Amino acid sequence: MKFNHVTRGIEMYLQSTYNQTGAIRKTDFSVTLNEGETILTRSNHRFLLMGCSRGSKTAVFRCQEQCIDGGWPCAESLLVME
Repeated sequence: MKFNHVTRGIEMYLQSTYNQTGAIRKTDFSVTLNEGETILTRSNHRFLLMGCSRGSKTAVFRCQEQCIDGGWPCAESLLVME
């Protein structure tokens, strides 16, 4: 897991411990990973409280409600389309 300062996001990766190939049944998709190779599995983006409201306005959303966790520097925001 690492914090990307450019996108203000937390990125999570899995690292292959050996050479392997994985496939999704009923599709033509497969992926080969070499030992030590990583894949991005999750990306969470963080915004300052002011940035969330400001950004939502430019995207035709309104921040209707926001629950702020006092123990963690995070909030859950409910954005409603205008």
